[in-house]
Amino acid sequence: MAVAVASDGTATLSVKKAWPKELDTLAKRRMSAAREYARCCASMPVDDTLVLFEAQRGAGYCASPRRLYEHLAKELDSLTYVWALRDTALPVAGSASVVRKGSPEYYEYLARAKYIVVDAALDSVFEKRDAQVVVQLGDAARLRALGFGASSESAAGSGADGAENERVALWDYVIARGAATEQMLALTPGLSARVVRCGL
Repeated sequence: MAVAVASDGTATLSVKKAWPKELDTLAKRRMSAAREYARCCASMPVDDTLVLFEAQRGAGYCASPRRLYEHLAKELDSLTYVWALRDTALPVAGSASVVRKGSPEYYEYLARAKYIVVDAALDSVFEKRDAQVVVQLGDAARLRALGFGASSESAAGSGADGAENERVALWDYVIARGAATEQMLALTPGLSARVVRCGL
């Protein structure tokens, strides 16, 4: 971006469009910085009372994570609840704190939370600690869109992301909303999480 001022006092703003290669380099730098910061946060102690919620990769306060949060908030006021949102201006019920997804504070919460509740793939820089518990609330359609619930051969044939499939090993519990989800999970390679049937 450059500003040129003519002799008559008028100014012209010129904006150079970033090339795809430059944008790709910036994205890789941001990802590298986030990964390094997340590793630094791993030295922080895990807070046994902290629960981090994230729905649709931070897109909103919604879906099964919202329903579980609102139920827990009524029953267990001894826990500390935090919602990760891309837009921190979105209203969240109850006393939960809100953190912007991708911010330094987000990676601190991600490293410190005892319980992490999601309904989509975990953040790619997340490195699970032994004391942490990951609860996956995705329904059959959402999990299938991520490449889960298919045999290795069919997943490869459909172009499913193998890196996403590898991350199912991070899950401790999967909440199955119905028979379709349970049947789909039975086909998920590498799934060692406990499947719990619930109507959330």
